[in-house]
Amino acid sequence: MAEKVFQVCLAKTNDAGETLYTELDLPARPWALLDALDKVRHQDGDDFSLEIETYYDCEELEPYLSADPLSLMELNDLAARLSEMSDTQRIAFQGLLCMDEAKGKGAISLQRLRDLAASVDCCHVVREARNPSQLGRFYAENGFVPEIENLPDSVFELLDFELIGRRCQQGEGGVFTDSGYVVQNSDLNTAPELNEIPQAPQYTVLLELSRITDYAPDVPPLRVEMPLHRRASMEILKVLNDPYSVERRWRCLDCKTPELAGLIENSSDFSAVEALASELEKLNHSELALYRAVLSATSCTEISQALELRNQLDQYILAPEISTPEDQARAELTLILPKSDAQAVASHLNLYAYGREMMEKNNSVQTDYGLIRRKDGGQMPVIQKKQNEAPVWGGMEMT
Repeated sequence: MAEKVFQVCLAKTNDAGETLYTELDLPARPWALLDALDKVRHQDGDDFSLEIETYYDCEELEPYLSADPLSLMELNDLAARLSEMSDTQRIAFQGLLCMDEAKGKGAISLQRLRDLAASVDCCHVVREARNPSQLGRFYAENGFVPEIENLPDSVFELLDFELIGRRCQQGEGGVFTDSGYVVQNSDLNTAPELNEIPQAPQYTVLLELSRITDYAPDVPPLRVEMPLHRRASMEILKVLNDPYSVERRWRCLDCKTPELAGLIENSSDFSAVEALASELEKLNHSELALYRAVLSATSCTEISQALELRNQLDQYILAPEISTPEDQARAELTLILPKSDAQAVASHLNLYAYGREMMEKNNSVQTDYGLIRRKDGGQMPVIQKKQNEAPVWGGMEMT
């Protein structure tokens, strides 16, 4: 199964009647989920809409997920379960869906899909059998039909395998899919209840650390939650200091500021990543939104630049309520006119053009997190992208 399962669009209407949108690939880890909610200015108790825009290699689920309102956390949980399934487990999931449909109990809910996804190991899958005849032969050849054991080959080939297969299927309640036969062999599981909103994890950066060695080419990767707080396990130290490693590298699975994931992967300095993770831990929610906006507006390309910007947050102002040039225009009008007059004048203005003009005058930059500008009114810094940038995988080659 592809790593991406769904692409969704989150949307929320603000007080001015404008709708904020953001796209997100599922499954997503906690910080990515929280970042998407921040982009639509979600607050506790707010309603937001969720729509699946793309089904990556799971189009068969569209009839079940296109009607009722969807829970972000439940859909993300389903996506995570689907992304982790082996080919055999995916066949089992398809079989369980077919069995549920055959019961005729109405629409299959998202919660039920999660239950089925949690129950793929409660099934037996015969990939060789896609019809009754193939199932009958498989069962007969593998000793599942005791009454025909020890038959001579000449007699065995005269058996009605299709009839045997149909009787076995009816007795077991199994189903045929395009990829094999599925039969339930134990009670199904129930997926646990979830919070409506994701909870912030303990880590600020989640790495997948791997290495290639001369003595063990297929060393499994190690997940590292950062900052380490001087509690690096012996496993992590072994990976970082192994003298026999030909190559060490990492992948950023999640980050408190998703904009920095690429910088982290491109870095070859583990201590710099650790320093960044420690700085991210110090940010409260409002500072985090400001930092994300500064990063979006400046497009920094190195961890050293990200750390420098982190220490300059007091030089910037973020207006999360201003999401569009029209918002900027209304805000400007309310500064110079009474509210009722501002509303009357707004109805006769090209708000977009006026808002753009004010943004340029104030050297403001529109980001997914709101309008960002310098306190001194100066230009936002532009950080140039360096040549010979590191590859997407962060790596440290041993010399």
